[in-house]
Amino acid sequence: MKLLSNYHGEELFGITVEHLPLDKLHVSVPKCEQLFNKQFYQNLTNDISNNGLNFPVIVVEATEEGLRAVKKRYRGAMLEIDPILEQYNEGEKMLIVWGGSQRVRVAEDLGYRTIDAIVFKDNQFREALKRQEDMRKPYMAQYYNN
Repeated sequence: MKLLSNYHGEELFGITVEHLPLDKLHVSVPKCEQLFNKQFYQNLTNDISNNGLNFPVIVVEATEEGLRAVKKRYRGAMLEIDPILEQYNEGEKMLIVWGGSQRVRVAEDLGYRTIDAIVFKDNQFREALKRQEDMRKPYMAQYYNN
């Protein structure tokens, strides 16, 4: 099954929305059951089940060096990276979910095999973070405020 966004086949932030296999993506943060003392994960699951995916997930094509640098910056907020690095040979790039780790998990839970994404190349984690903030704006009251 394919989880398509409202931007499928278009560009978002000047980047073409791609359709990627979930098993090639690596989530970057732990699962979030609650946020600000509100049910988060189940509400997100219900939203995607009922309404589909509005925005594509944000993925960064990263090198080992780039992933290590971002892990150093965000430390415990990110998952451990060694299990990801063990899957790759030196110099190989990996696809790190930098905006939408929870949506990727929901997609997997719902039985999807692919998901729409925009991919930032060359370790562009900062640019991806800016775009993540843009995508969260419509959902601030629903998910991100206490």
